[in-house]
Amino acid sequence: MNRTAFTVGLIALFGALGLTAGVVVKRWATPDAPAPALAAMVETSVVGSPLPAFSIPDLTGVSRGPGNWSGKVMVVNFWATWCPPCRREMPGFVELQKRYGDKGLQFVGIAVDNADAVREFVSKVRPNYPILLGGDPSLDLSTRLGNRYGSLPFTAIIDRSGRVRHVQAGEIDKGALERLVRPLLG
Repeated sequence: MNRTAFTVGLIALFGALGLTAGVVVKRWATPDAPAPALAAMVETSVVGSPLPAFSIPDLTGVSRGPGNWSGKVMVVNFWATWCPPCRREMPGFVELQKRYGDKGLQFVGIAVDNADAVREFVSKVRPNYPILLGGDPSLDLSTRLGNRYGSLPFTAIIDRSGRVRHVQAGEIDKGALERLVRPLLG
């Protein structure tokens, strides 16, 4: 076999491996993934339990916790600036906050990221809901909410009485999210 044929063969082999890996990652890490793959990442036994207490600073350094949003339906979203699915979710969150905020819906973003990167990102995107600077310690809260592997994004929906009603690892579609929160808003 000559050198050119060998090189072409290697390129074809690595191309096929890359394509296969890309398909596997896309199926596992996106909303199109089979339900069992994403469901295995979440401990659903937390559904029905109270939202764990927390105190996390916002972008101005003021500590915030569940008491700041008592009586509201909360969508608590763990995210990072370096996470493409996290960034893709935000416009839908902004839209739903605008649409249902006066009906008692409150999004709360908890950034698991560097404070400077979060501030820079937020200055450009301008979400209409509070962003908390949780950093790595907030992963403990996401674990207590059922995030088995610390995956991002991770979303928990909390009802008006402070009970967890839904948890999801991976990107959440705006339409699906709306279908989940609308009944809780009454």
